[in-house]
Amino acid sequence: MRETAAAGFSGPAPISNHELAAWVAITGNVVRREEVRILKAMSSRYCAEIDKESEAIAAREAEH
Repeated sequence: MRETAAAGFSGPAPISNHELAAWVAITGNVVRREEVRILKAMSSRYCAEIDKESEAIAAREAEH
């Protein structure tokens, strides 16, 4: 769903309700409330992991 989303200044942002609604409208897929909760949790976790990796990269670069 996020393959065309640009990252912000702080990296990727979790998917919004608006983005989910637009994706549903464009694709015609039906998404249940539980699936929305899961997708949003996955998106938030992804962003958190990217943040951790970015911090690790910055720390490694600072060592050199």
